[in-house]
Amino acid sequence: MSGGRGGSINLEVFKEIMKALGNDIRLRMLYLLIKEPHTVYDLSKKLDLSYPLAFLHLKQLKKAGLVREVARVERRGPLPSKLYVANEIELKIDKDLILRLFEGEEA
Repeated sequence: MSGGRGGSINLEVFKEIMKALGNDIRLRMLYLLIKEPHTVYDLSKKLDLSYPLAFLHLKQLKKAGLVREVARVERRGPLPSKLYVANEIELKIDKDLILRLFEGEEA
């Protein structure tokens, strides 16, 4: 399993990714960012969210390594205008992954 963090994964990274993907709003946001770059403002409008709530969801996706900032957009107004896109995502959860996550620990 890998996301924006490379091929290796540890338990904390795995939990962040699962937490990020376990929310319908973040999944919809990820879908939009896979299709094309968006600003937080654009995401808030398309998903009918307040700007602060859209920002918090995007922050969770960034923390999990699923999205990244790619550019700044010139706009008038008080809101920052950064463009975000989805990182390449490969998700494979199997027995071997779960075993590797807990290697060296007593269950």
